[in-house]
Amino acid sequence: MILNYFCPATPTTALRHYEMALRLSPRDPLRFVTLMLKGSALRVLGRLDEAVAAGRECCGFQGAGYLSYSHLAASLAMAGRQGEARAMLDTARRLEPGLCLASIRSARAGMHPDMLAETLHALTAAGLPETAEAPIGAASSDP
Repeated sequence: MILNYFCPATPTTALRHYEMALRLSPRDPLRFVTLMLKGSALRVLGRLDEAVAAGRECCGFQGAGYLSYSHLAASLAMAGRQGEARAMLDTARRLEPGLCLASIRSARAGMHPDMLAETLHALTAAGLPETAEAPIGAASSDP
């Protein structure tokens, strides 16, 4: 249910729901997903240090996958920490070799358009390339 709040809601509303979910279900086996989404909402709100902290906590879970590392990379890039962002993208692409802007755009077609645009912008800033064949850092300047 918590996933439904991110796309249609404002980041502020979504953040309240994520924080409530984390409080109400501290042992949730999918806690890392809520932390990832919380970090993304914080990133959109410009609360970048908090976004990075949530992303790092998320990536500390055993079940964290490429999306967790991608969202952390986006937050790091927006915080101006390009080296760390690229390291997280390297990890994400080891977990999902086909990861690129085109794959994000395709897989997230139903995402709220503003959130998708912000995510693509942040991942472009992190160095995610347009195609899977291109190396990290070969991203176009057009998100």
